[in-house]
Amino acid sequence: MASMNEHPLARFESRLESLVEYAFSRVLGNRIHAHDLAIKLARVMEDHLIHDAQQQERPTAPDFYQIVMKRTVCSRLLESQPHLPELLSQHLVELATDLDFRLVRTPVVDLQPSDQLEASEITISARHQGQKRNTTTVMQRVDVPALMDAPGNPHLLVNGSHSIPLKEDVVNVGRARENQIVVDDPSVSRHHLQLRLHYGRYILFDAQSQGGTRVNNTLVYEHRLQAGDVIQIGNTRMVYIEDPRGIDTETGYMPPVG
Repeated sequence: MASMNEHPLARFESRLESLVEYAFSRVLGNRIHAHDLAIKLARVMEDHLIHDAQQQERPTAPDFYQIVMKRTVCSRLLESQPHLPELLSQHLVELATDLDFRLVRTPVVDLQPSDQLEASEITISARHQGQKRNTTTVMQRVDVPALMDAPGNPHLLVNGSHSIPLKEDVVNVGRARENQIVVDDPSVSRHHLQLRLHYGRYILFDAQSQGGTRVNNTLVYEHRLQAGDVIQIGNTRMVYIEDPRGIDTETGYMPPVG
C-alpha cells in the first residue's frame, strides 16, 4: 500500500468507523476494526485499477465489490443495518474521488455468506461491471426504498444556451478534458465538482475547488439537487432540471391521480 495516499485512506477509515461501531460491533464485538476494513477495501480497489493505455484519463476503479463473511454474521449484519451495502458503496465513491480514480458508475457492494469462514474473517474481491457477473441477486437482497427510482430526464442547462443530459451515476464536472462535463471557463477548477446518483437523487459534491461551488447563491460542499437549483461555478451558471415523477418523458402524459 505504499502508493496509497495516507490522507485519503485516513479519511476513508474515519468514515467507516461509524459503520463498524454501529453495525459490525453489534455482531462481532471488537473483532473487526475500521482500519482493517479500510485497508482491505482500498487494497482491492487499487489492485483492480484499469489504466488508460494513452494516459489520457485517470485510472478507472472497479465498480463491483464482493465481501464474503460467515453466514450467521452476514445475516445478522443485514438485519442490523439493511442498507449497509449502499452505505459502503457511498464510502467507496468518496475514496475513489479522494484518490483521483475514475468511476463509470456507482459501485455495487455484494455481501455474500460463507460456511467456510470464521466469525472474525472477511474476504473482499473486486471487479469491473463490464466483466461477466450476476448482480440480480444483489439488487433483490437489499430492501430498496422507493426513492431508488431514477429522476426523470435529468439534465443541466448551461449558461442558458445548451442542455446536457445526465446519463451516468457519477458525473464529474470541470475544466479538464477527462470530465464527463467539460466547462470551458478559466475560473473553473480542473476537477470542480461531482454529481452522484444516490437513492434516486443526484447529490452535488464540491471537489475542493479553488473558487468553490454555489447553489442558489449559497456556498456548498454537499447539496441534494432539486429541479430548478441554480449552480454557479466560476463564471458558469448551470440550472438542474428534471421531469416531475410520473410523467411519460416521450409523450408528456401524466397519469391521473386516484
